[in-house]
Amino acid sequence: FIALIFIGIICAGISFFISDVFFIKLYPILMNIGFFILFSSSLFTAENIILRVAKKTAKSPLPKAAVGYTKKVTIVWCVFFIINALISLVTALFFSITIWTIYNGFISYLLIAIVMLTEIGVRQRVKKAK
Repeated sequence: FIALIFIGIICAGISFFISDVFFIKLYPILMNIGFFILFSSSLFTAENIILRVAKKTAKSPLPKAAVGYTKKVTIVWCVFFIINALISLVTALFFSITIWTIYNGFISYLLIAIVMLTEIGVRQRVKKAK
């Protein structure tokens, strides 16, 4: 996560020194790519990132079915981050700073909340079905 903070500082610094907002516009793209790398690389480890978080926050040991479920959730987030990065790229290259700001400063966060709330709802249904 620290690397992602430095990416933001670098983007802001370059934009400041060359007086061009384009490098600030790259920040959400790079953040989404960074999160995609973080989440997708965890799919090749013993415990994916969602499983690690679930284990740390669980009040009791997780059932074996949770491992497969968390892998699917991690994949969903990977897809989300790629799509969000692509939309951010399109807004950065082809739309006004106003449209870019509305998407990257509001809509993308709304979409994150929707994905999170949807996952919570699905998780509750999966738990009840067992």
